[in-house]
Amino acid sequence: MKQTQKTASRQSTVVDPQRGLPASLQASLGYAVRRAQIHAYQHFAAVMGPADVRPAQFALLTLIHQHPGLPQSAAGELLGIEKGNLTGLLLELGERGWTERHGSPVDRRAYSLHLTARGKTHTRRLIRQHERYEAAIAARLSAAERAQLMSLLAKLVSKA
Repeated sequence: MKQTQKTASRQSTVVDPQRGLPASLQASLGYAVRRAQIHAYQHFAAVMGPADVRPAQFALLTLIHQHPGLPQSAAGELLGIEKGNLTGLLLELGERGWTERHGSPVDRRAYSLHLTARGKTHTRRLIRQHERYEAAIAARLSAAERAQLMSLLAKLVSKA
């Protein structure tokens, strides 16, 4: 009997994320975007978790997969990752045997990025998993709503 009362008590304390929030948070775009990011990250971990890859690592692997030989500096610019953080990501991916950095014959300070054979195989697998992730996260949206959301988010982060 005591166990049932404890369970019932716990269930009554579950809070609807929007109910009880101050009006300023309910109307806050930044707060809504952050909640959506947390939701997206949780889905990413659930779907991609077995691959033991973080979103930034996946983005970098996908970019290198699409653009073999891409300069390291261009990868950082395209993904919005600072130089020091990008170097750390590349070291992690290199230690796993997924990426290689080749020195530029033109500029000794520059590197081009490449996937290893193992990295190509792994990235193709990750891309398939990511397609399932995208379907799961957008399941409540129509195709038009998804396109509109993508357009609005791009507008929010554009520098123009």
